[in-house]
Amino acid sequence: MSIKGIPPIISAGLAIVAQILGLPTWLKVTSGMIFFLVAIVWGWIERRNRNSFVRALAIVSIHVGAVGFCCLALITAVLLSQTSPLAMGTIIHKESENFRIDQYSPPDRLVGTHTLAIAYPADTLEVIFAPAPNDRNRVLSVRVANIRPLSLDPSKVVRSDPKEDGVLFRRPGSSPSANVDISVALAESKSISLEIVAEYKYGRKDLWWRIQKWIFERYS
Repeated sequence: MSIKGIPPIISAGLAIVAQILGLPTWLKVTSGMIFFLVAIVWGWIERRNRNSFVRALAIVSIHVGAVGFCCLALITAVLLSQTSPLAMGTIIHKESENFRIDQYSPPDRLVGTHTLAIAYPADTLEVIFAPAPNDRNRVLSVRVANIRPLSLDPSKVVRSDPKEDGVLFRRPGSSPSANVDISVALAESKSISLEIVAEYKYGRKDLWWRIQKWIFERYS
């Protein structure tokens, strides 16, 4: 092999090694882009070499370097432009409904059961429960439990605000509705009913979401 064929092999090899090794994200991405750029430049210089093997290697180097450079540029843009993608996927539809709970549970709680209507086709559904703005000061915390049916594959959504609680359904298409038990801790025991707001967020795990998820899992 001609010595002229060594630069693209070294640059491509170093770029691959940089991605495999447990280096900091910025170092993996930066080194990879530099090495792929070297492969492109070398390939462009040697694309008309008299040696047919070097010429063929140069053409391959241009294409491989271009693809690798563009992929790492996309990764950089995604990492710089946003936070980690939502677990529920890309939000495609939002809606909300209000309902009341009025069953008193001593010493200081209101409880009730509510039926959620699942009316929009999606891969996931997140529902967040919170008191209506006018009732917010009367509430200490909101908790959702006994989520059914289990065919919806429900899981709790952790919220930083104790006055909110949520559920993520991973298979919303398996049932047209869901039942949840709601328990509200009251700031004062005089409340006889409360208005609750349920915010629906339907998600889709499309190709772009999967690409972003892979990027953040691999490079974050």
